Amino acid sequence: MVGVEQHVGPDDTGVRRAIVDITLGGRYNYLRTGEPYTVLGVEPHGIRIRWLDERGWEDIIPKNEHLVVLKRLEEERRDEGRFVRRLRSVKGVMLDYLTLGYLAHHGYFYAKMPASYEDTFVMDYTRFAGEAPDSYNIDPPRDREWDAVSTSISFGATEEVLDKLDFAEYEVTYEFHYNRWNVGWNDYFFALISLGFRMGANQDIKRILDRIISHEDKMEFIKGYDLREELMNG
Repeated sequence: MVGVEQHVGPDDTGVRRAIVDITLGGRYNYLRTGEPYTVLGVEPHGIRIRWLDERGWEDIIPKNEHLVVLKRLEEERRDEGRFVRRLRSVKGVMLDYLTLGYLAHHGYFYAKMPASYEDTFVMDYTRFAGEAPDSYNIDPPRDREWDAVSTSISFGATEEVLDKLDFAEYEVTYEFHYNRWNVGWNDYFFALISLGFRMGANQDIKRILDRIISHEDKMEFIKGYDLREELMNG
């Protein structure tokens, strides 16, 4: 996932407008119809998107329309109760423990890298986890621009569930062909590893809870672990 900053300078009136961050990926609802889409790229004539429906086709929408969507989303987030939950800093990463509980139950942790980065990954993982990783993938570089460690946390979630989760500044991307969501940031990944998460699925919940200090955070974690079942039964 790539972040693209759009620096908007002074307009014709001489008033400087705000800087807006447009992040690739994510899930948004189109301003006119409410249809969901994800961002593929920023182009001179607009925003390239993919519609998240059964067709899955690409399209171009005006940049201003997407900026309005972002503005409204930010306003909604400021008003929603889920953003009142306290975030904790772990290894410099702001984490929401309800979200961590959900990932412990439904997430899949994996990593891939070219062979030249294997030792780096094993060293970093061992430093954060206190033990060596038991599984990861060695892949040849896809292109010249990709030559590093790539970590990922993949999880399934309905829109109702996703609306309850909070990844702070870390955008999640939608994997259309797998119908799953993905958090692809190395610092987020290693912050969770430092809390006792492991590669793959089937997390050791006691191991994680032992590393969470606050009782309040432990309760949030457990609530997130049971979130999907709670919503289904509620």
